[in-house]
Amino acid sequence: MKHTSFGHTVFFVFLAILISGACADDHRSDHLIDNALYKQECPPGAEKKGECPEPPPPPPPPPEGTVEPELPSISPDNIHTPMRMAGTPEGRMLVADPQGRMILRVDPSYLLPDQGFEARGKPLSVALLGNAIFVGNSEDRQIDVYDAIGGGYRTSFGAGLVERPADIVADTGLALLFVLDTKTREITVFEPDGTVLRTISGPGSLDSQLLSPTALGLDPVRGELLVSDYGPEGGPASVKIFGYDGTHVGLIDGTGSCGMLGCSGGFSRPQGIFVRGDQLFFSDGLLASVEVYDRTTLNPVSSLGGRNSGYPELRLPTDVFVSDGGDVFAASYQSGSVEVFPGGAQ
Repeated sequence: MKHTSFGHTVFFVFLAILISGACADDHRSDHLIDNALYKQECPPGAEKKGECPEPPPPPPPPPEGTVEPELPSISPDNIHTPMRMAGTPEGRMLVADPQGRMILRVDPSYLLPDQGFEARGKPLSVALLGNAIFVGNSEDRQIDVYDAIGGGYRTSFGAGLVERPADIVADTGLALLFVLDTKTREITVFEPDGTVLRTISGPGSLDSQLLSPTALGLDPVRGELLVSDYGPEGGPASVKIFGYDGTHVGLIDGTGSCGMLGCSGGFSRPQGIFVRGDQLFFSDGLLASVEVYDRTTLNPVSSLGGRNSGYPELRLPTDVFVSDGGDVFAASYQSGSVEVFPGGAQ
């Protein structure tokens, strides 16, 4: 009996040692996790025992400024319905293709995509800011964020705040994103992490309100936003101008002028907008043209393309981009192409 009791005693002592060791290991593991996450100091004597190594170094800071996207290579026949465009630091274009469900990088030298990635939903709009690509996802009704290097999905924001993010523009200097929601008919100002700063305008028929908005342009020098608005059914379209703080600044009336020889000037279905110095460019889906206006006087200057104008032919142009060299590029939605007017801005 004594032998049996001693055996039991040894067994229970051995079991207690195992449990104690396991608890110590669990406690040590918890401490290591806490230390790595919160960078807490090790308890006295723990570092000498090797139980509390130094936490991993913080990740490197993101690169300063907006980076040139480098995405997976794709076939040039991937372009289907180019909708909105955003320029890159090296003069390329990022294009949102809702039917193809892709974000494409288009090289201006041959007007076809060479890189891109598949979006998570239906991408209507795209903007580049810092080292991230921001995509207006109309299917999930949010803004998706992707890495500019590699195109990997990062995060999303805006769920419950946006319904149809039809256009996004970015002020790279102030690190601000402006999202036009064509369903709620307002502009939301976001920080890159998704923080909402304010909303601009709202639904209504006044000059300071949005009735049927379609696209958004940015003038970072003046600190102003330009909004294409189809206007009332049968009524004149317009381009409405707001300050970053939401103040209504003015508008461009699309009525044009009519006389004995017919009507001239004006516009009908304004879409994407681009500001370059003292020039304002916007595509007109019905006129199949890019309209050029003086940014200061807001008067018409010229028109590029148009029906029966020959090559290049625009079929429902939805956006416009102007290179530093003065070439004007237009996204032609129905023809599934990006067209160019060489020197169109000069």
